[in-house]
Formats: sequence, structure tokens, C-alpha cells
Amino acid sequence: MAGWKTNDYLICHLVGNLIGIQPLHFFFGGIIMTGIAYAAADQAAGGAGGLGQLTQFAPLILIFVVFYFLLIRPQQKQAKKHQEYLNNLKVGYKVVTKGGIHGQITALTDQIVTLEIDKDVRIKVSRDAIGSSATEAAAADPAKKEAKKGGA
Repeated sequence: MAGWKTNDYLICHLVGNLIGIQPLHFFFGGIIMTGIAYAAADQAAGGAGGLGQLTQFAPLILIFVVFYFLLIRPQQKQAKKHQEYLNNLKVGYKVVTKGGIHGQITALTDQIVTLEIDKDVRIKVSRDAIGSSATEAAAADPAKKEAKKGGA
């Protein structure tokens, strides 16, 4: 217990007993000792502080780059493609809303799309509520593909 003050040991031991973990002081001791070791190593390095700081941030930068190329960029491309699809909607297209309602576009404005979901049943939805084309949704439906395979 070199380097430990009596109060530090007692506090860690008391907190460990309160939450039911006996060797809590060993865990905190490891963190404290590791921190002291890193501080001593930084002081020993002396003038090489700039390169040392860069190598410390390298994993963080690498994680950000991976997240950008695997998550952020593909999502931005998909959102751009969907916005382009919404801008190119025409009367007569069969669409599916994000809520799952299938219908055919009968009227369009800048913000509102009128869908005919059954004979003489029309609803108005926001243009942003359009999820995809009904033909794309039918092509992606695996239940219909299985039914076609089973019937053939």
C-alpha cells in the first residue's frame, strides 16, 4: 500500500462494503497507480510531447474516420437519394407511406400528396410521409417470392 493515504484506503474500503464489493480498493488503486505511471512517463519523455500527444489522439481519429465511412456517409447518400425520389414524384405513381399505407398518387403540391387508397377513398399526406415506391416494396417482399417458388 505504498503511496496510499489512510483516508483513501478507508474510503474505498467503506464504499466497497456499502455496494457489496470487497476488493474495490484494489480496483481504484490500479487506476491511481496507472495514472501515476503515465504521468511519470510523460515527464521522462521531456521534449517529445508533441508527437506523444498526436499518438494519444490517433485511435480517436481512427474511430471517427471509421464511423464516417461506415455510418455517416452511407446514411447521407441514402437520404439524398430519398429526397431526390420525393422531388420526382408524379401523378399516377404507386407509393407506400412510412406508416405502411399503399396508394396511388392522384394530386401533388409542394408539401401535400393526395393518395387514392381504394375506390373513391382519398387521403392527404405530407410529401415527407412517402416512404418508397409500391413496386419496390412488392419486389422486396420475401413472402411473395416464397409463394411464387412454392406455386411453381
